Amino acid sequence: MRSGKPGLRHNLSGTGIEDDRGIASRQLLAAVLFAIGVLVGMVLIGASVYADFESSLFNVFLSSASSPHWIKCPILLSSGEDGVVITRLKNREDVPIRRFLHVNISRGHLTLMRGDEQFLELAPGEMLAMEWEVTGKDAVYGHLIFAKVLFSKEDQTPLQLGSCGILVLDLPWGLKGQTVIYTLGIISFICITAAITLWWRFGRSYTGIRLEATRAMLVLGLVVILGLIFALAGLWRAAAVAFYLAILAIGVVVPHFMINLWRGRKGP
Repeated sequence: MRSGKPGLRHNLSGTGIEDDRGIASRQLLAAVLFAIGVLVGMVLIGASVYADFESSLFNVFLSSASSPHWIKCPILLSSGEDGVVITRLKNREDVPIRRFLHVNISRGHLTLMRGDEQFLELAPGEMLAMEWEVTGKDAVYGHLIFAKVLFSKEDQTPLQLGSCGILVLDLPWGLKGQTVIYTLGIISFICITAAITLWWRFGRSYTGIRLEATRAMLVLGLVVILGLIFALAGLWRAAAVAFYLAILAIGVVVPHFMINLWRGRKGP
């Protein structure tokens, strides 16, 4: 009887150690998944913001308007792929309106552009959608396509201005830009949500460093996911804000993870 009790205590102790190792491994997996998700998301958001910001500087002669206007471009195109620039105009007034539309799209060089000018007449409540085709040959510096639209009154008084940029790359295996973008977006979303789920189950705590790390993960994960949504929707200014907030949050999350991993390896 006496010889059996120590053995029982030994087995229980061994099971506890294995459980602790299992929890630690899941915490490490959560950290790795979260890092991958954030990294992929930040690359995607950064690419979108970079192209759109550069486009906002294109043709400074069309840079005076009272309010921004929505314009949507693909984030990424392969060098041999065609894309479409889209914008919409809606008459929110109770009377017909007449607007002058001026469009500039880069044509392979920073100082070269192709334009489109026309008068648009819209009845009350009417919405008009317009689109222009772009190709890799329109890229400035070989990797950026710029597009800018300006809506004015009949007397040429600027009203609304919109711009967007497209990143052009030589993608392997015949991949399309949209396929790459949505694949990366899905990978980022799955990794972030899976990591937060794992950490919430095996790593969270109501006190101490783990509580702070949990909060930081939730905040950073939400900011990156919102940034992805803004980037895919063509709202590059909102995506830029999310990008900068994520950079600040990373300065909080990474040290917390490093401390947790160091303490986990050091042991009690």
